[in-house]
Amino acid sequence: MKRLLLGLIPILALASCSQGNKFDLNVTVTGQPTGNMVYLQTLNEREFINVDSTEIKDNAFTFTGQLEQPDLYFIRIGQSEPIMLFLENSSIEVKANLDSIDKAVIKGSATQDLYKSYNTGLLPIQAKMDNLYAKADSLKMVNALTPSADKQLEIEYDAISSEQSAYTNKFIQDNPKSVASAFIAYRFLANRLEFPELEKLVLLFDASIAKSQYVVKLTEKVETMRKTAVGQPYVDFSLADTSGTQISLSSLVDGKTVVMIDFWASWCGPCRGENPSVVAMYAELKGKGFQIMGVSLDKTKEAWIKGIKEDGITYPQVSDLLYWQSAAAKLYAVSGIPHTVLIGKDGKIAAKNLRGDELKAKVLELLK
Repeated sequence: MKRLLLGLIPILALASCSQGNKFDLNVTVTGQPTGNMVYLQTLNEREFINVDSTEIKDNAFTFTGQLEQPDLYFIRIGQSEPIMLFLENSSIEVKANLDSIDKAVIKGSATQDLYKSYNTGLLPIQAKMDNLYAKADSLKMVNALTPSADKQLEIEYDAISSEQSAYTNKFIQDNPKSVASAFIAYRFLANRLEFPELEKLVLLFDASIAKSQYVVKLTEKVETMRKTAVGQPYVDFSLADTSGTQISLSSLVDGKTVVMIDFWASWCGPCRGENPSVVAMYAELKGKGFQIMGVSLDKTKEAWIKGIKEDGITYPQVSDLLYWQSAAAKLYAVSGIPHTVLIGKDGKIAAKNLRGDELKAKVLELLK
């Protein structure tokens, strides 16, 4: 059954702020912190970056600064999980219990309030998804997850996913001037929409938030997707295999072979779950004009090689071991894995992000 899959650092002037256009972030906590230091962080390419720090005194602390526009930040208190909030130039109060950090109460940020309203409206849809997962788990426990039952789960999943996408699209259309909408689009829709739909979505945003990191990233993604959309010629790249030898995609695309680029990583559970079917398909079709280039988003060579051996992968494997900074992944606008790209014998991109039976059916069609 399918599973739901989550740049620029916002400019934060902490040293000198005008008196009339700044934020005051006042936080009070209850519970015993695991340390006295508190960090204000942003998220850059899935890595937390410290932008300011202070100490807790009498269960309270304050951050003051100035923002060009609202943006997403995180408050990390000692070793606790971070508090996520949208900062903007206003007086913001946060009350948090360190034993239930996810229930922190945030007041004074209109952007945060809007984001909260989105999540509130999403709760009934999420409940349906949770029930579906519970149903799947129950079937697995009694060995009743038959092909027909799994197919029915897929149908129900697609229906709930479509409902979520429709709700999210309407929310964005109703709030095109909010950075919260841009964040929601980037986080929840960027990996689901194909090029035409994502391009239309980006055009909805008001010019006032054009410099938001999320609008910038979405715009960049649209331009990359435009170059690698279905029907476009493949874009070549070259990366090292496990022995350090460079292998180019063009060395496999020879006018007679259907080539699949398989973006994966040893740390990616869904990828490892897909690998058996990909390995089996390769074993069946490799002598019939089909080839695969695996592109790993691993961080270390050891983990990458271990994953290859454990999954019995024999098709060409390359990586620059740069995680989400992978040059090939950026080239093909990959923001979630597993991700596949099928290239026909004519050298044009024939399909993207197919899996399982749907993937094999398309490969067989292209081999005719």
